[in-house]
Amino acid sequence: MAENEFLENIENSRLLEIGHGSKSILHLIQEDPSNPTPPHLTPISPLPFGFPPNTFITETLDSYLNDVTNTSLYERLSCTPEVWEPVIKQTCLLTAHHLSTHPFQLAVRRHPITGALQDYYEECTEPPARREDCNEDVIALLKLDRPDQLMTHPPGFQTGLDTNTASTVGIQDMFSSVKVDFSWVELQEAENKSEELEAKDSVEFDTELDMVLKQAEENTPSVLKQTNKSISHKQPRKAYEYTIIEDSLSEIINYNELLPHPAMQFSFELDIFQKKAIMLLEQHESLFVAAHTSAGKTVVAEYAIALAKKHHKKAIYTSPIKALSNQKYRDFKDTFSDVGIITGDVQLEKTAQCLIMTTEILRSFLYRNDNIMSDVEWVIFDEVHYINDEERGVVWEEVLIMLPQDVRIVMLSATVPNAEDFAEWVGQTKRANIHVIKTLKRPVPLRHCIYTGNSSKTCDQQFTIAYNKGLSMVENVEGFKEANTVIKERLRHQVRQPDYNTQLKQDRNIWKSLIDSLNKEEKLPLIGFVFSRKKCDELAEMMANTVCLTTGSQRGSIHNFFTKSIARLNPCDRVLPQIVRMLFLLKKGVGVHHSGILPILKEIVELLYQRGVVKVLFATETFAIGVNMPARTVVFDSIVKFDGQNRRNLHPGEYIQMAGRAGRRGKDDQGFVIIIAKNELPDFSVFHEMMFGKPLTLSSKFRLRYSMILITLTSQSLSTEELIRKSFAESDTTKQESTIREEITELEKTLSSLPLITDPYCLDIVGYYKLCVTRADLNRRVIKTALEKGHRNTITSGRIMIVRIDKSKYTIGALMFVGLQNPTNLNPNIAQKRSYTLAILREKNYVFTPIGSDYIESYRRDFPLIFPENVDGLELIETDGIQIVAICQQMVKKFDSGTAKRVVEDVRRRKQPRNSRDPPENYTISLLEELKRILVSYSMGQVPTVTAKDLHISTLDFADLNHNLSQIEKNLETFPCENSPNFLELFSIAREKVNTQNQLKNAKYFLSNESLLLIPEYRKRLHVLQRLDYVDEGMIVQTKGKIGTGFSVNELLYTELIVSNFFQELTAQESVALLSCIIFHQNVEEPILNEKLKQGRDKLLEIAKCIVNCERECDLPVSDDDLLEQLNFGLVEVVYEWAMGKTFAEIMENTQVHEGIIVRCIQQLNEVCRNIREVAHTIMGTEELSDKMKLASDCIKRDIIFTGSLYIN
Repeated sequence: MAENEFLENIENSRLLEIGHGSKSILHLIQEDPSNPTPPHLTPISPLPFGFPPNTFITETLDSYLNDVTNTSLYERLSCTPEVWEPVIKQTCLLTAHHLSTHPFQLAVRRHPITGALQDYYEECTEPPARREDCNEDVIALLKLDRPDQLMTHPPGFQTGLDTNTASTVGIQDMFSSVKVDFSWVELQEAENKSEELEAKDSVEFDTELDMVLKQAEENTPSVLKQTNKSISHKQPRKAYEYTIIEDSLSEIINYNELLPHPAMQFSFELDIFQKKAIMLLEQHESLFVAAHTSAGKTVVAEYAIALAKKHHKKAIYTSPIKALSNQKYRDFKDTFSDVGIITGDVQLEKTAQCLIMTTEILRSFLYRNDNIMSDVEWVIFDEVHYINDEERGVVWEEVLIMLPQDVRIVMLSATVPNAEDFAEWVGQTKRANIHVIKTLKRPVPLRHCIYTGNSSKTCDQQFTIAYNKGLSMVENVEGFKEANTVIKERLRHQVRQPDYNTQLKQDRNIWKSLIDSLNKEEKLPLIGFVFSRKKCDELAEMMANTVCLTTGSQRGSIHNFFTKSIARLNPCDRVLPQIVRMLFLLKKGVGVHHSGILPILKEIVELLYQRGVVKVLFATETFAIGVNMPARTVVFDSIVKFDGQNRRNLHPGEYIQMAGRAGRRGKDDQGFVIIIAKNELPDFSVFHEMMFGKPLTLSSKFRLRYSMILITLTSQSLSTEELIRKSFAESDTTKQESTIREEITELEKTLSSLPLITDPYCLDIVGYYKLCVTRADLNRRVIKTALEKGHRNTITSGRIMIVRIDKSKYTIGALMFVGLQNPTNLNPNIAQKRSYTLAILREKNYVFTPIGSDYIESYRRDFPLIFPENVDGLELIETDGIQIVAICQQMVKKFDSGTAKRVVEDVRRRKQPRNSRDPPENYTISLLEELKRILVSYSMGQVPTVTAKDLHISTLDFADLNHNLSQIEKNLETFPCENSPNFLELFSIAREKVNTQNQLKNAKYFLSNESLLLIPEYRKRLHVLQRLDYVDEGMIVQTKGKIGTGFSVNELLYTELIVSNFFQELTAQESVALLSCIIFHQNVEEPILNEKLKQGRDKLLEIAKCIVNCERECDLPVSDDDLLEQLNFGLVEVVYEWAMGKTFAEIMENTQVHEGIIVRCIQQLNEVCRNIREVAHTIMGTEELSDKMKLASDCIKRDIIFTGSLYIN
């Protein structure tokens, strides 16, 4: 067809393109009005970029075919690239595959969001040929009768022409050919957006992709639809086996239609994440909900309880602390009628449909196989991030491991960065999917400020340093700079460092001005976090004396509620100093909450705060855990805390947990977090890390306990090794088990496929190879010692050494200098590795490849030195010593460190492209010629190496190494293997066999219990139990071991006290008083004890020392701090007087310990007495000890210490 006719007729025709990429065929189809377009000519895919239009005008076609640079795709950068325009023959368009295209073409890289042009790059235009890309002639040629004479793969190529019949193309295949010219990693670096924004973008991208897929499915021919029935379903790439990450941004449009009859109705509109969680609960799926503080996680827990009730099943709610359990009991009791609670000192309605308990109680039920677990459908774990607690985190792991497989799990947590990993471990343990739901933003945004005011005149000095904006938080460095300027100016006029009393006055002024300002701006209530119980009390007292934040009616309401709440106390307890002081504070609208406050007072403060009459609450960090009491404003008295060992800045997780209490959902449009600046501010990076840093990841705190070992030894269903293997600490190991098993199968196949060695000379070539391995290891150790400890006159510049440059190639090198592999690392605690730079003869076009230490070759008495065929200079190699196989006696003549430095500089300089043609310096030429001469001389005979005398190393270890090396070499010479004509081949087989056997051994070890991290400690603890007669040699638990199972902590000490008749000579009051030393840990001065208590103390210490000594003898890593230093007799006298019947007011006169600490200690003592009573009665059968412990419990279980919770009663 002529060119003019083609252009003339094309307007009345359809142009159909078939193919993709650079390979395409254009068909020109004449339109016939009487004959509609056949259905098979429907476009194959409505991709977003589309196919060519049906009709073109002549000018447009000419523009696109002759000058592609006019298109927006080829928009120039500042530097215009060169473009080669091909000669276009328009007549060839009818068979576009005949065009001769350049093998490479220029492509553009654009920004993935803005579309801005960023760069040009070259891409290949000729992908591997496929059958559908071939013309008819080629296809016909492939159908010849003698296809064996045709090659489809060029020599040396792994890919070639695929002549198989093309299968039906699916929509997935079409999208797989679409090239995306950007990397999401580059996107993150370019935009530096927060993790939440990236998640949102990802969801939006997936949503758009779903729409495209849906449109493609609608327009897909029926043949394609039949082969791709599940196309419309999005199939996300699974990064985890059991974890399913849910989208918490996309709204469930038809939620009410999907769930017409929910198990529970709510009076408010649910958030997206709550709806997603409820839908999954209805599907009987386990969840991990990681949400911000006050986001509404309780909704998920309540629905799980309601769902269990609907199914006539039970639900168990667990919390980390008893106070939270009490609070949840009241909340759930208002919602569900059938609710029970089980804690250390309270047991109500144990058969209820919903049971609330601490995690320790649930663990106890699981270990005892208690029937309370029957018919349990859901177990709800609140505050799962508490698993990071050093002391109690192990409890969560034990419970999650031991829960029955059919029980579904709901885990509620604050936002944590590795929720998916933790969920994967839980799913892996339970062999069930765990759905992870995260909230990407706070329900109430926060504004973070620094307060520098200290009076009514400066109370407006609040400087914003960060604030929430959308899904991310934005920092404001300018605000920090202004605050820093103000505080520096104030400190400049400060004459001297204030003393304690002066500092208290300054604190009073700062807090008063701040509270007055916040009160005027209606930013109360306020929670002030103070990291000291004493400081909490002082600040509350000062504020109550200077401000009054309540009205007359509120004060009356507070007085009535307070009086009614303490009416259950004895008259003498109602006038305790702490109670009287608390009433005064509360009437002023000020409260205090820390572990030193009496439990009943803490509950009064919580309930009054929830009623809105407590406007300012001073609390320690523990208040941020669990208790749902948000505020409008959170104030930090300091961002530095003492963690028991050092004073440090708050970790991001700690700061986020406390700051998260700011902002009341449904009441505040914004929450405020204020940091009080009293001294010079630290660098802004400290604040940045604290506010923007990642919270602490969930990590395993799994540790072995003696009671755990004893219980598992008596269990038929679970062993200690299995418990260790299932722990979170071993989750990475467990993930690889299936892969390792497959690897073992492959290794066994490889091993069985190796040929048998029948050569009479090489029957023991495997033993020969193993000796070669030993010899190579010894030689490396000798060389390493020589290099590191050799005399400086021996290991110096110019020393000739033998270097292995390939598997069986050796050459000589001259030592240039000795350095460090990482010279910038100045940490004295990290051992620095040496680096050795040598100059060797360089062969043209040869690339030096360092050989790993795992490659072993046969033993040689000499070194097959290689003389390069075409030497064109020197090559510098840097090694840690592995490639050095011998240190020679010879040195380069007239060569020192200065010359070595100049040689190295010259060689490196000439390696640069611009200097590559420069002639070498004279000293470089001299070294090259000297190395040639030495190499020739070494090739003629034996290589003389240095001796221990030359190195000046006279240590016994080095002498032993040389002696052992010499003996191994003598043994190797006795083998006849090298006489075999097939030696090299059989040696390779032996190498492969031994290496495969070693890999198989390592893989099987990986799957064995011996590879577990805690197994060595388990063996040692088991040895302790055997030494102390808790377990016999047959692993049968003895009577002492059964007693030990009755305690979760300090098992050995309690057991030894029982079996040694420690309590026989003591009264019930003396017994419980001395037991307090195991529970009480506050650092106070030890009181003066009476003679009987002194004797008991000495005997108890003696028993503890015996336990510690036994552990040391069994090589357990223990110290005196582990047990002996934990025994604290500071509260013995107080407990004794309480057990003898004194009032609480009387015992408080003789101690400085806070009331709340004393109450908690005596409550725990009651649990210990109960445990001792149970084991004495059920295991030992000694009613005398059982009765004594019952009497001791009755003596201490009275009055204010055991007053019931206000939440329960």
